[in-house]
Amino acid sequence: EWEQAAAAYKKAMDMTTQSWERNEVSTELVKIYAQLGQIDTAIDLYKTLSRSGLSGMSINWSGPTGFQIYFAGDKARESLINTYRNQGKLDDLLTYFETQGGETAEDSTRLEITAEIHRTRGDYAKAAESYQALGKVQPGNIRSFYYAAAAFNKNSEQELAQTILNEGEAALSADIQWNQDMWRLTALGSICLEGELYNPAIKFIEDAIMHAGRYGGGGHERQQLYNMLAQSYIGMERYEEAMNAYQELENTAQDDGMRQIARDGMRRAYRAGNLHEKMVAERTQAVENNPEDPDALFALAQTYEWNDMHDKAIAAYERANQLNPDSTVILAPLAKLYTETAPEKAKVLYKHLIELADEPSDRFQKWWLLIEVYKKLGELDTAVAELRDFAGPATEEFEREAALRLLWGIYEDEKQKGERVAVFKELASQIGENATVYELLGDAYKAVENQEKASVAYTQWVEFRQKEIDRGGRNWDYYSLAEQLLRKEIMPEKALEFAKRVTQTHPNPHYDALLGEAYLLNEQYEEAEKSFKRALTNPDNPFDTTTIWPHLKRASKNVKDEGRFIELMEVLTGTVLLDATERMHANLVLSTFYHERNQAEEAERYMRKSGVVPEGAWWILGPFDNAGGVGYNRAYIPEDAVEINKTAAYEGTDGKIGWEQRADETLDGIVDLAPIFGFGNLNPVLGDMEQPNPQLDTVLAYAWTTVNAPDERQARIWISAHNPAKVWSNGEEVSKINQDQQPMSDNQHTVPVTLQAGENSILVKLCGRRWGWKLQLWLTDVDGFPFEDLEYINSPTIQQSVEE
Repeated sequence: EWEQAAAAYKKAMDMTTQSWERNEVSTELVKIYAQLGQIDTAIDLYKTLSRSGLSGMSINWSGPTGFQIYFAGDKARESLINTYRNQGKLDDLLTYFETQGGETAEDSTRLEITAEIHRTRGDYAKAAESYQALGKVQPGNIRSFYYAAAAFNKNSEQELAQTILNEGEAALSADIQWNQDMWRLTALGSICLEGELYNPAIKFIEDAIMHAGRYGGGGHERQQLYNMLAQSYIGMERYEEAMNAYQELENTAQDDGMRQIARDGMRRAYRAGNLHEKMVAERTQAVENNPEDPDALFALAQTYEWNDMHDKAIAAYERANQLNPDSTVILAPLAKLYTETAPEKAKVLYKHLIELADEPSDRFQKWWLLIEVYKKLGELDTAVAELRDFAGPATEEFEREAALRLLWGIYEDEKQKGERVAVFKELASQIGENATVYELLGDAYKAVENQEKASVAYTQWVEFRQKEIDRGGRNWDYYSLAEQLLRKEIMPEKALEFAKRVTQTHPNPHYDALLGEAYLLNEQYEEAEKSFKRALTNPDNPFDTTTIWPHLKRASKNVKDEGRFIELMEVLTGTVLLDATERMHANLVLSTFYHERNQAEEAERYMRKSGVVPEGAWWILGPFDNAGGVGYNRAYIPEDAVEINKTAAYEGTDGKIGWEQRADETLDGIVDLAPIFGFGNLNPVLGDMEQPNPQLDTVLAYAWTTVNAPDERQARIWISAHNPAKVWSNGEEVSKINQDQQPMSDNQHTVPVTLQAGENSILVKLCGRRWGWKLQLWLTDVDGFPFEDLEYINSPTIQQSVEE
């Protein structure tokens, strides 16, 4: 297959003259040649790519700093290294290059690749040495100076880092292309920020912002740059400047997620810098100078709110509202404060905010907050009545659907399920031909275990939904419909029909994975294999491939032919080149498969092969206060300890707390802290309309485990979390997950550690975030292969879990 792939890509190369297409095809060929063991051919092609000039630059909106900027040869080098890493042959690649000749111009390829291998392995001493040598061989390779300085800094060799920075500055001053280009300056700023070289990071990012105007204003670029700038100022403990950068971020933010990051960042910087007295004095003076200025009053109210001086904040917001009535910017935080202190007033304000909202999604969000106020007041009957009116036939489609889903979620209590059926039966007769009301009626019947009537309602739902999709001409909506059917575990034949429709007209790997799942549940295993292989091997996959594995995991619970499913997994893991994260997910799929069938020994074996720390191995302590991010840098326990006192009591947000072992019934290594601490799960009925829980922004918790290693070894800790976090290994802080990184799909952060022979402690401090509070951590060797000989102390086995 790899030979056929090489031939196909060579043919594609001959068919295009576009430089960017040729670069993409060449990058894939490098990977294929490496897979075939044709290293000389792969290296020759890589050399060609690395000399291809400006046409090789591309930008991905991802990575620790929000940008991932690739220059000529970067993607090919990454593919080459990852291919050998995924085969477990990275040392062979190192040996190949380290046996080459002396440091001549022809050796830049060797130095680039060996430096990156050492850097990604966390061997900063060797990385610094290689990057330093590369700078001497190629004085025009500006990035090599800053990669070397960052590696020296990471290796606690600050004097050498400064020396290399001086050399880099001299090289940069002579290169106009680099010192006046936004993307190149951003790339250098990213290297310095990740390497904790904050002073040069600040300079590069400020220069990049200055040049961003040359790209038509660069709104999206600017918001990421201001976020990076704020992080750099935080690193330097220059908190006022950090606040200014966050303010600029809020001004330029193009989505609510980034605006929230800006607001949280301002509050965090305000508290970390103890800026209360200074800012209150300045903003009070501004109000005294301009008592009729609503902006000055708003700024003062914000300052009071950040310091939890709610009465004063409310008074300032109220006065600002009098001067500038109907400003949603003023009314929204005032309503939030009223929710705790005067819910009747909050109710009035949220109704007014609903009237003022221009966008349906904004009205829906305010409705959600209003319902929370109704719950606080014990007025759910009023909420139900208003939502039923709002869901009437005169309401626009989006808002009717939102109201129906909110109404469904109100009936949470077991005793209310029968009442929910009655309400939705009546609504179905009133509204008529509406897909959402019949879907939710089916869900209501299913909740009371009336499968016959649920089936009738679901059939009506699918019929109406098909008509809606066909009327709108949005064929890709069949993906969502197929996904809903598979998630509800109903109508697998229909799910397959719809999945086929969408993949025929909109082929992409994510849709292929859904199609593969549908084939599995219809017992078409050969077609399922083809679909999953396409999903995992498509070079143009715009999605993170980790989103593909949940389809296999979900299908594994219900497949009928167990032998055919095992054969499918063997094909996928044996013929598809998987990276470390994908191997972890594949093994978790198999662990889940055996766990569902009470085959504890096999489930345990694949859990070990995944490298994931089992849920039951964690001791949990929390929640602690993290309002405004105040807890991120506050030690509520001795964080550098190598042991914990499991009987000790601590003062948490809800009184005295202690260490506890808690785990759910799933077998995925994911510790979901929200339900553990009583914050509840997101409501799956709301789907894309689900609203975040702001309370999660105000809490954090600790997770502790102890792992026994038979000998000393170099390892990597991988942590998958969408939240701010810190990690300690054997009492040493080894990783920080930045508070200001915008949440992305399946974020993985990896850090090198040394496991000592015997017991090793791992402590994670995980902050809540409004969209969730989950942790997954796994241990591998330096190249991403799990250890199968580690033992987690005091962790129950899967057999024990099954028995329980």
